[in-house]
Formats: sequence, structure tokens, C-alpha cells
Amino acid sequence: MKNLFLLLGISLFCYACGCPNPQNVDFSESDKEWLIYKPNQVFNYQNQRGEKLSYLVTMIKDSISFQHNAPAAVIFPVCTQAYNMPTKKVILLNQSNNNDKITIYWLKNFLADANVMPFYAWSVWEGKKFRAYIQSSDFDIKFNQNFDTLKVTNHNNSNSLYHEFLIKKYISTNGKEYANVLFSRQKDIDTNFSFYYHKTTGVIRFETANGDIWELE
Repeated sequence: MKNLFLLLGISLFCYACGCPNPQNVDFSESDKEWLIYKPNQVFNYQNQRGEKLSYLVTMIKDSISFQHNAPAAVIFPVCTQAYNMPTKKVILLNQSNNNDKITIYWLKNFLADANVMPFYAWSVWEGKKFRAYIQSSDFDIKFNQNFDTLKVTNHNNSNSLYHEFLIKKYISTNGKEYANVLFSRQKDIDTNFSFYYHKTTGVIRFETANGDIWELE
């Protein structure tokens, strides 16, 4: 009971005096190394049959997302630290098919339990029914470690297979060499798709359900 009265007292005090303004957070310098896409860039891909796809960066939009670690209010809200977190939205549009586009959201997140702010990407491939998640801040650490291929995450159940790999050295079919490549795959009843992402080049390869392998020219 005593603790309840103390909580109510703190809540009333905060309610009366007003909570502090949220702390503004920006992408760090290491975060920005991942933000390689620029307006009007064109990325050309070719499959094993010589067919071509061309994606144009049509939108880069910055916005702010409000985050806080406050518990659910019982009677009055309790003041806790809150943050204005940056979000960057990037859209790559297939220049010959407006229904096929790649949307990538770069975000910061606040994890109250760990007191860290990881940086990650959430992407949607609208023409290919694929969604991907990259915990970029984790990979920045693993990039510096000594191994050839690292299996980062794996998820299996009766209907789906999803995994991410970090490949220290990847050579494309046309002979281009890339260091530190992320490979992600999702396979379920409706989806069979995978892609390769390079930190400073972006998407360098993706594979669709019909067996096509598209690589950056």
C-alpha cells in the first residue's frame, strides 16, 4: 500500500509539472554507412537468360517515430525517458512495372532492457511477396570477425524456412567480388525468395520463385 501511494505521488507530480521533452536521436556515423541509396540512382539487374530489370530510386523520405519505455498508465502517466527516433524510407521502382517495387525502411529502436539503440532495416518486395529484416548493428560487429560464412539466424516450422547468413567473400556469376554480404531467404506456401545485400552497394542479387537469378550488372 505504501508503494502504491508513492507511485501515485510520483505520477501526480509528473502530471502536474509536465514530462520532459523527448530526446532527439539521429543515425550514427556507422549507421549512415548503410544508407547508400540516393535519389534517381538506377540499379540494373540481369538474369541467367540475359533478361534485364531496372530499378530507379524514386523516393527517399525522412521521418520521426516516437518511442518510450513507460509502463502502461494505471491512473496517471509516469514520466520516463522518451525518444524521437529517425526513420528513412527508400523506394526502388521497377521502371517497366509500377507494381514491382522495393521499399526499405531504415530505423533506430530503443531497447529499454538492454539500454541500447540498435539499427535495422525492414524491407518489402511488393512484386515478389517477400519481407526481410536485417539487424544491421549486429552485423557491423560480426563483419570484423574472422570466418568464411556465418549462419546468423534460422527459423523452421512445417510451412516455412527463413535464415540469414553473413558471407565474408561472395563472387557473382559475372566475376564481381564482394566482401561481407548478407544472404536472406524466405520459403513458405506462398513465397520462395532470397536476396543478397552488400553494405555499400545495396541489393546485389535476388532469386525468385520461378528459378530466376537476378544479379547487379
